[in-house]
Amino acid sequence: MDVSTLTSDVLHMGQPSCTTTFGIEFEFVLAFHGDMLASVMSEYNIDATIVKDLTDYQHRNILGRYARHPIANAAYDERLRYPSWALHVPESDVVCRRELHRDMFVSSVSGGRQWLRRYVMEPLLVAKRCLESAQLSCNAIGWMEPDPHHLDDSETADVSYPGKGRDVMMRSSNTDYSQWTITNDHTLIGALRSQLSDHMIKRGVLLDQVQHWDSAGIELLSPVFRLDEKAEAFRQIQRYMNALDGKQTCMMESVWASTHVHVGFDFEAPEDMPVSLLQHLAYILVMHEDLLSKCHPKSRSGVERPKTILPEHDPDIYDEDFDPEEEAFTETTPPPTEEELDMENEGIVLAIEAEYTGGDNVESNARYLRTKLQSHSHQSLLDATRDAIFMENGNIFDLVKLLQKPKDPLVPNGHRHRGYIYNFANLWALAKNDTPWKPIKPTVEFRQHACTTDVVVIKHWVTLIEAIVRMAESKATSTMQANGTFAEREASKYPSSWPYDNVRELCVTFLGLDEEEGWYWQSRFELYSDDRPLDDAVAEPI
Repeated sequence: MDVSTLTSDVLHMGQPSCTTTFGIEFEFVLAFHGDMLASVMSEYNIDATIVKDLTDYQHRNILGRYARHPIANAAYDERLRYPSWALHVPESDVVCRRELHRDMFVSSVSGGRQWLRRYVMEPLLVAKRCLESAQLSCNAIGWMEPDPHHLDDSETADVSYPGKGRDVMMRSSNTDYSQWTITNDHTLIGALRSQLSDHMIKRGVLLDQVQHWDSAGIELLSPVFRLDEKAEAFRQIQRYMNALDGKQTCMMESVWASTHVHVGFDFEAPEDMPVSLLQHLAYILVMHEDLLSKCHPKSRSGVERPKTILPEHDPDIYDEDFDPEEEAFTETTPPPTEEELDMENEGIVLAIEAEYTGGDNVESNARYLRTKLQSHSHQSLLDATRDAIFMENGNIFDLVKLLQKPKDPLVPNGHRHRGYIYNFANLWALAKNDTPWKPIKPTVEFRQHACTTDVVVIKHWVTLIEAIVRMAESKATSTMQANGTFAEREASKYPSSWPYDNVRELCVTFLGLDEEEGWYWQSRFELYSDDRPLDDAVAEPI
């Protein structure tokens, strides 16, 4: 069903919808053949030797264990091994000289070379070649971020690639959303060797040829699409996906990656922001966050899992036969071999991935809102939520304060933390006319969907999101003959059986989607709803 055909009070009144655009951030693992990597490095004059086997010390350095300013990163933190190959580069290497390796490097002086570092531009340039070979344009930006010493200076952020134009940059804080862009994200990482091997063998690669393949985590940003031109948008998306799936490259899914959808609103100035629409959108989403989360894998549930702390081994307590004098003469155990460390790392990472919930990456808006409503104990949670969200004459700051914590706890009215299931932070930045470095986008970001390279799956997700936003717009513009407070009047626009506890009914009965869409999401609910730890803070009935 084409959601853009759904009618609303806005359309009945002859006014165009202000929900007009969408864009998608595709995170995934790109696998590539070593010959393709070497060819691209030659084309772009990257003076480097590919190193496939690293020592334990080199692995730890390239994982960033000894970084000067380490950043907590669930994809990296517990690993013993960096999964991708490394590059042995000379002292003149631009990535090292500009410190674009994020301290993921190590000194290794031999053969006229100085450093052993991680990939930065190389996998992006592999992807760019694939796309351009299919006559598809694409910018390649190593890092989309500011200069760490000049956060508000976009010109200082720009690091050009030697001999190339704006379509190939080492770093830039300005994004051209009229074009496709391939870039890095520090939360992404390549596949384990066992995962890469399994994937390539399923694709028909011979076992003895798998050693010639490597992988890296990257991100592909779509341009801004119009919602009323979705059919053409998805045809274009399919062409880009197909171009990355060839004889020497392919895309892989990963629990560390996800698919983010931005929905954009059309208004002239910050003071014209459709706050009522956004209030209704927040109300629908918060009320159904747990229901919708159960339509996604555990890795996108956002549930925080307590870490198991094992007691330290005390020989006096746990070993009745322990004799310290005898122990002193016992031959020491030899250090593990590289192969043993590889096997240990595989076991650790696979166990972590099996239990990963995304709690560090997709925080719960509903849980945060409940912490803000603790003082409303005299009200039911439903009424307290209603009254908090539907604030008469409220603005975007009033709303987003309920849904997302400040990025800096010491600046309560500062920029909001972006890592929520539903991210309204772009609208906050737009209203303040102040952003640290990213271009200001009039969008709400939906960060709940796991990594997927299946365009049909992505289309279902965009269809559901659009239906939710358009329903919020319809509720915002409709009027009800009802008494009571402003919040009570707004909430009276919803069914008496609110919120829904069945996904198919939410989709079909409330959102007006067809039965095919309803059963699609119901089947996902049945697939994933039990594969997640219970989160009492969100699952509690409202």
